Amino acid sequence: MSKVPVYLITGFLGSGKTTLIKRLIDNNTGTSRMAVVQNEFAPSNFDGQELKRQTTKHFDLLEINNGSVFCVCLLSGFIQSFSKFIHEVNPEVVFLEASGLSDPISIGEVFNSKELQESVFLAGSVCVVDASGFLKFEKFQQRMVHQVQIANQVIINKIDLVDNCEQVLQKIHQINPQSKKYTSNYCEINMEELLAITNPMNTSQPAYNISAEDIGRPDIKSAVFKTTKAIKEENVNRFLQAIMPQMIRLKGYILLDSGRSLAVQIVNNRLQSDHIDKSIRQTEIIAMGISMSVSDIKTAYLQNI
Repeated sequence: MSKVPVYLITGFLGSGKTTLIKRLIDNNTGTSRMAVVQNEFAPSNFDGQELKRQTTKHFDLLEINNGSVFCVCLLSGFIQSFSKFIHEVNPEVVFLEASGLSDPISIGEVFNSKELQESVFLAGSVCVVDASGFLKFEKFQQRMVHQVQIANQVIINKIDLVDNCEQVLQKIHQINPQSKKYTSNYCEINMEELLAITNPMNTSQPAYNISAEDIGRPDIKSAVFKTTKAIKEENVNRFLQAIMPQMIRLKGYILLDSGRSLAVQIVNNRLQSDHIDKSIRQTEIIAMGISMSVSDIKTAYLQNI
């Protein structure tokens, strides 16, 4: 079996990584068997369901939840799962979406492991940056810096949300002057150009010489709230506003008392909600923040149903 090209997709919470992968899938002409590996910090995954819902093209999916695959404590288990997945589905290209809280400096250990070094190679590393939030989250700055450091391509996304992204561009250039940089909204860039930066047929290993120590799991809490109780649509916004101050990131599905469903997301105190055709049986909210608890979400929800 020839080596499979793997494109690593990194970026902080809510930057647009899943949107980018959807565009990469949609851009495929059908000549490649695609696989997606998604890593979620929380013990539940919303993004994989959304990818399946939003695209009609086939791809194989491996979901690994409850932590960063690049944490030392999880690295061995991820390598084994990834190796098994590659041999079972035999893809022609893989898009590996790291958790937004990942510190991917140990990427070399994955591709140099004995289980994977003969079957996959790192074809490219793309970091998606939220232009409106990159300079805000100082507490996680080291983690985001490492994501940019290992990227050979950086997408400065959501430029419509800032008056001028020059300061962000300058910061990115200071961190990684060699990277190819794009500016975009909704990751609308030339996908063929993105994948052509590195040659997928070249099985040589890119040299990532990042001198840094693993900084471990971030000081952040995740909570997953589930309930079969439906909520009135006119109360959804009030419920989300009540818990928003604690949030860095929220995503999930909400069951409405009308029988309809909403897909909701919160990034940088910005709420997005969309009616979906998908039939859901329960509300499921995945939330991440500095001081986050399921009981806080439950209380706010029940007060507004």
